[in-house]
Amino acid sequence: MTSNIGILNESALHRSLKELQVDSGDEIECVVEGYIVDVKKADKIVEIQTSNLHRVAKKIQDLVRNHFLHLVYPIAEQTTITKNLVDGSVTRRKSPKRGTIYDIFGALVSAPTIISHPKFSLEVPMIHEEQIRVFDNNKAWRRRHWVIVERRLIEPINTHIFNDEEDLWSLFSDLLPETFTSKEVAHRVGIGRRLAQQSLYCLRRCGVVEMVGKQRNELIYQTMGQAKT
Repeated sequence: MTSNIGILNESALHRSLKELQVDSGDEIECVVEGYIVDVKKADKIVEIQTSNLHRVAKKIQDLVRNHFLHLVYPIAEQTTITKNLVDGSVTRRKSPKRGTIYDIFGALVSAPTIISHPKFSLEVPMIHEEQIRVFDNNKAWRRRHWVIVERRLIEPINTHIFNDEEDLWSLFSDLLPETFTSKEVAHRVGIGRRLAQQSLYCLRRCGVVEMVGKQRNELIYQTMGQAKT
């Protein structure tokens, strides 16, 4: 069964990522337990989410009770910004902002424990994307009124697969000492302080790290089960 509702509303980026997931015999945009899902395979459901994860958190948590669910959540490692100017001309430039795999923790704060579910897996394609922007004086003041109207896949760069919380922890395990703070995580991993805090929140909620003390205003963490000093 195929529904036109999801297809009519999907973005170019979503459509391109979905096409990479579809094999012969798969059902596309079909209804499962009251939800329209992107791809239904014989052994699992594949959902592609290109914006805030909290929008589909309940859907994922409901579906994963009875189905294996594979979530695809892209991160733009490279971005080309295309602006359609009022005079009809077009400009293109590479954005200096580069995403990293650690940005996935900014998304997972909406559902930090879902990675621990035995029927859930996460795929994070690192991509080169194009953002199409138009000027709108009433919107997007932080981007000087340039509104993103479309995102397109230029090319996949590489992909990370996470099957459980230990896979997430592997992004940090070789970089951190026995005990650590969010400040130390930010410094050693090379990410912002807020993202380091979000990472530790997710890892703590899914039972990988625990808080073991406080030094001035800094919380101290260690991996679960490690002997306390």
